[in-house]
Amino acid sequence: MSKSKIVIAAEIFPPDIGGPATYSKNLAEELNNRGFDAKIICYSDKIESDKSNFEIVRILRGGSRSARYFFYFWNLLKMSFRCDVIYAMGPVSSGLPSLLAAYILNKKVVVKVVGDYAWEQARNSGLTDMGIDEFQNQKLTGKILWLKRIESFVCRHSDKVIVPSRYLKKIVKGWKVQNDKIDIIYNSFSLSHPPFFSRQTARQELEFSDKDFLIVSMGRPVSWKGFGLLSMVVADLKRKEIPEIKLRILGVNAGDQIERLIRLYNDKAVFENHRTSDGKTARILRVDDYSVPFEDPALGTQTKEMAYKYLAAADIFVLNSGYEGLSHAILEALSLGIPVIASDVGGNPELITDGTDGLLIGYNNKDQLKQSILKLYGNKSLRQKLVGNSKEKLKRFSSENMIQKTTEVLLK
Repeated sequence: MSKSKIVIAAEIFPPDIGGPATYSKNLAEELNNRGFDAKIICYSDKIESDKSNFEIVRILRGGSRSARYFFYFWNLLKMSFRCDVIYAMGPVSSGLPSLLAAYILNKKVVVKVVGDYAWEQARNSGLTDMGIDEFQNQKLTGKILWLKRIESFVCRHSDKVIVPSRYLKKIVKGWKVQNDKIDIIYNSFSLSHPPFFSRQTARQELEFSDKDFLIVSMGRPVSWKGFGLLSMVVADLKRKEIPEIKLRILGVNAGDQIERLIRLYNDKAVFENHRTSDGKTARILRVDDYSVPFEDPALGTQTKEMAYKYLAAADIFVLNSGYEGLSHAILEALSLGIPVIASDVGGNPELITDGTDGLLIGYNNKDQLKQSILKLYGNKSLRQKLVGNSKEKLKRFSSENMIQKTTEVLLK
């Protein structure tokens, strides 16, 4: 009996960071390990030397957009000639070429939706400062209108739509997609590089002392991830309540990038260089009536192993995001036994029950974020309780459940 052939049309893929990149890689590995023939096509900044047990076709992001999309579609068409199903990792950059290829070849096409691409582009372009929920009911024009139409068209004409949370099913239904066409399948989670180090070893290697109170966050350098407020709250806490507090943000570059995100949150923030008594230069963050030494928290893109090392060393993980479909970063933190503070948006409440296995706050709510950090800082037993309670919830996100439900949707 021949293997079922699946083409995964991805958009981002390792070494790119982000949940969708991790999901595509893990899915392809799991499918091939279980006897399927799964292949990947993705966009990439450069041609990588891939050491995988499955085929990966990378389309370079350089050059004109039209040429990039054409090469993606042409290679996808060739890869899909003998496949059983095309599984697109989004409704626009991978979904539209997948729908067209499936139509030409008479193949089944399934699309996964992890967010609203039109909203993301509007936010990134400075065309809106709305949250994703408010954006759904807005009258749109120009490029953003066309992106919204493409999202809706692709989802309505695909055979099935997979979403990773109840929240996203509600969003997609708002695009006039039939309810019975949308399947909720939670992402699986397992540590791709299980840490071989203890918390103590991780802190020693990263040069944190036992007294340091370490907060870790991670994500792309976009405004709705809330890194600006988080950085300012930590700087404020360092002045008075928690002098030993430290923040490390993975995925955001040091210098101009993190400072831009801080200024996006508060346009009164000013960064200055000061000469210290020993002749060194120190960075100062000045806001309104106070100034504090600015310890740049941004670490840029890190390997998975290094990300796990920072998480293992952390006292708490904070995700102050304006939108999450279903956060892979929260799952990583919980699996490593790190208490979580997260915004009560998107799919986060499906991962965190406030006060039971984590703390939920309003997005960019300065007072709630500050008080939640202080609450966990001063109560080690609460941190231990939250971590202990999260272990049962993690069982929902096994690879076995995800693969079984995904293959049922793809191949039935």
